Amino acid sequence: MAGTEDTNAFGTAFTGRWFEPAEDPVPVAPVRATDARSSDDPALRDAAAGLPDDAFLADLRPVAGVAEVLFDLPVSCRYARWHGGAILTAVQWDGE
Repeated sequence: MAGTEDTNAFGTAFTGRWFEPAEDPVPVAPVRATDARSSDDPALRDAAAGLPDDAFLADLRPVAGVAEVLFDLPVSCRYARWHGGAILTAVQWDGE
């Protein structure tokens, strides 16, 4: 799993450089970790293996430009990137 420095860098990118969303982003529907673990896709299975059941993954591989991912989690989440940034994960986080 990505280290804390990756998570902090991801959050800093949003707070330090806020901008208007790109026009026409490609919507990417996230999947639950429980579903990703039984996927035929080995990259999704690998990314989901160590996540809690209520975590989400978004497969960004089919997107060439800007992606829009709406995770159904509270505001406080930990994000991580897998497989060279191709898969984004979100896990509920209490700030600890």
